[in-house]
Amino acid sequence: MPIRRTLAGLLLASLATGPALAQEVTLGTYACEADRTVSIRNQERSEPISGAEDPLAPTFRILLAPADPADSFMTCIAASNADSDALVDFCQETDAPFFTATLADRDEPGFATFFAGDRRIALGGRVTFQNGPSMLDIHPARGVFRYTLFYSEPQVFDDGLAFDYVTEQGRCRKAD
Repeated sequence: MPIRRTLAGLLLASLATGPALAQEVTLGTYACEADRTVSIRNQERSEPISGAEDPLAPTFRILLAPADPADSFMTCIAASNADSDALVDFCQETDAPFFTATLADRDEPGFATFFAGDRRIALGGRVTFQNGPSMLDIHPARGVFRYTLFYSEPQVFDDGLAFDYVTEQGRCRKAD
């Protein structure tokens, strides 16, 4: 019986602390490494081609921070990423917190900062940041976490505009 009680106590303790320990992605700076990149690239006069390629930035940093309250236009756009499907004007009807994920040490064609109107980042939960059609999805884990970055790059051709779509996956660890 004492062994059962001890095991039951350990199980309850692990359940009580487990999720909090598993969710370590909070505000701060993270050093990241891209593992793989897959793209769909448009060609001038042919069908798009897809396949694996070398990541644009094999190493870079992600800075997670509270959004600047003066940047109301972009933080309002981020409200579409909130926990609920309810339509709420987050700029006028709430004082919900907004957060940014800024990519540093990499040169992206159309973005550098993503926005999220999601309280879970302050608690370390999974969050999807957005900037127009581009997204950064952070998957929390202990120590090293995974990310998925999806973005589109415009291509201008003689017969019009097309977009290349890139999906990148990698891992990050706390840097500060």
